[in-house]
Amino acid sequence: MSDKPRVSTWAKIETPEAAAEAIRKLDQLGGSAAENAARRHYLEVLDPRPGERIIDVGAGTGLATIEIARRIVPAGKVVAFDPSAPLLDVAKASAAATGLAEVVECRVGDARAIPFADGAFDGAFCHWVLLHVSPPEGIVREMRRVVRPGGRIVCVELDWEAPIVHPGAPELTRRIFDFCNARHLEQYMGRRLPGIVRACGLADVQVAPGMLLDEGIDGWQWVDFLESRLELALAGDAVTAAEGEVWMGEIEAAANEGRYLFAVPQFVVAGTVP
Repeated sequence: MSDKPRVSTWAKIETPEAAAEAIRKLDQLGGSAAENAARRHYLEVLDPRPGERIIDVGAGTGLATIEIARRIVPAGKVVAFDPSAPLLDVAKASAAATGLAEVVECRVGDARAIPFADGAFDGAFCHWVLLHVSPPEGIVREMRRVVRPGGRIVCVELDWEAPIVHPGAPELTRRIFDFCNARHLEQYMGRRLPGIVRACGLADVQVAPGMLLDEGIDGWQWVDFLESRLELALAGDAVTAAEGEVWMGEIEAAANEGRYLFAVPQFVVAGTVP
């Protein structure tokens, strides 16, 4: 087996079609009520302050970048760093539309080799990034390198071992997610994250357990996500068409009637550079 670091398709968004689909997914899930609530929490942990320099690693379309920028104006700077130029184009447009163009800088690159000097930032942040790269330690070490002593690093990751879906037969739900989770390079990143952050030399490591929770009250973004998981499982012959029809039918009916719930454990891990 090769020792060469592996990355997922999220690090290789090259065609216009792939970019459009990635942007759609990020806007769909990142704009959900569940993720908006989670974002408020993890940015409180990061605690970006006026005048600071922050790097958002794996910024994507810049949903967190824009919120960080709002907190560091007028003299601060946030760098949206991502391997995908099309995604960063969206972040740049959002910064311009919100009057934050002077605060947000977009840079394309590989987070395993961040092109900034040691100690260039007061803080670093990454969200749903490390599960897409193996080994993930290289990114955390680079984040530590570019943050000054005493600066803060915050990483946020889901743990896909135990998603909670109601209704739906548990055995069938498990089969669908086991198939889909195998597509991630580091599907159990949530539980591994505290140890990785400590092993990379950060001090005062704090772990804030949480839950991405959706009841479909403010939109069906995560119901649609569940349907996309089913479609993958169907394509991979992990479930039958009849099983999938029953599973999705029960979820949609429950969402219409206020009985639906979807949740995934999420961990916010913070540390300081010694």
